Amino acid sequence: MSKTSYVDIEDQVQLPDHGVIRAKLTIGNGQTGGHSVFLGNNLLGQDSEVEIGEAAGLKGKQLIATCTVVDTNADTNWTSFTLLLKQGGDDLKTFGPYSKKVDKDKDVVGYTLIIDLI
Repeated sequence: MSKTSYVDIEDQVQLPDHGVIRAKLTIGNGQTGGHSVFLGNNLLGQDSEVEIGEAAGLKGKQLIATCTVVDTNADTNWTSFTLLLKQGGDDLKTFGPYSKKVDKDKDVVGYTLIIDLI
């Protein structure tokens, strides 16, 4: 039977005054899984790249990214999750990689990243 563990992270980012903000999510270590991105309680998307919105309208809100990683790579029990915020084509800030080692194959890690947008 697989075991599930959780990693909760809180952080913040200073947003620019204008420009469209996007989030790019990556599951690392050759593992598989899925993710969801929320602005407050509103689901924005579940793709590997999600548009968050215009920077000026985001200040004071919370961005929440959840990522479920399943250890499917037989070569390692490490899991990881990274979120990159982008403004247009420029990288704004990288969160992570956040990593957790599981005990055995098919174990699951649930990452929750809460970012205050300031």
